[in-house]
Amino acid sequence: MRKTIANIETRASGRLTSSDEIIIFPGATNTIFSVLTCLLDGDDELIVTEPAYVGYRGIFQAIGANIISVPANIEAGFTLDSDAIERAMSSKTKMLLLNTPGNPAGNMIPADQLASLAR
Repeated sequence: MRKTIANIETRASGRLTSSDEIIIFPGATNTIFSVLTCLLDGDDELIVTEPAYVGYRGIFQAIGANIISVPANIEAGFTLDSDAIERAMSSKTKMLLLNTPGNPAGNMIPADQLASLAR
């Protein structure tokens, strides 16, 4: 399966991909837990936009990272406030978790806003 996925990725991206570069998880929750466990330490901050999938809370608690919640603008269709996200960042911020399409709100983060946040 990993070899097949690597071949698909190679064709889609034009970049040679090895099966050794492919990891398969038994679901999104397990994937998120595994990745966050690798990237976050107990004193790191993780910024999460709200509302967020209810299952994330257990993951965050198990990891022990400090969660900084930034509410989406509900009146504007659950859009993100990039300025609020930037204000929430500190020297301890290690990661920003974005969900698009959002769960549970179903909102999509526009490409230009994602690009702005990446900078």
